[in-house]
Amino acid sequence: RAACADLAPASLALGTTDCRGISFIRRFRMKDGSVRTNPGFGNPDIDHPLGEADNTVRLVRFHREDKADIAMVGFQTHPDTLGGTRFTADWPGFVRRITEKALEKEQIHCILVNGCQGDTNHFNVKGERPPKDNYEKFMKVSKGIAEEIVKCAVALWDEGKEVAEGPISGEVSIHPIRTNL
Repeated sequence: RAACADLAPASLALGTTDCRGISFIRRFRMKDGSVRTNPGFGNPDIDHPLGEADNTVRLVRFHREDKADIAMVGFQTHPDTLGGTRFTADWPGFVRRITEKALEKEQIHCILVNGCQGDTNHFNVKGERPPKDNYEKFMKVSKGIAEEIVKCAVALWDEGKEVAEGPISGEVSIHPIRTNL
């Protein structure tokens, strides 16, 4: 009901950019030929990651007549920076809040769409070991992820390509899953 009550004519603009250093593959081929998920930081038995992370930030800008604009931000990585059993909005919550603050003068609402992320997370096994269940550190990591994504989205805000008026359509592509385990 709230969405229907908030309808307004709108124009649409699209933009994409890369945001590296946030999302990492979490499945690895080990030197013995086996496959491990999250094999541990600095594990000397890692041979190579099985795939590449999608580092694309996608922005759909809905410029609405006489209503607040909407920024639909798309990025993919597993939202579990805190770990454990605590409830949190994690980095997606920060993306929404920081985007709305960064574009405050635009009076926007932000929606985050987390893409397919089953094989990625924010842990770089070649990087610094994250702290265990430390809420302050979680906040720093989660906010850092969000700030990088928002930096990319804000850069796209005025650079998006307008979509011509008319009917909206989409396409579904089938991609075979690699099974070379």
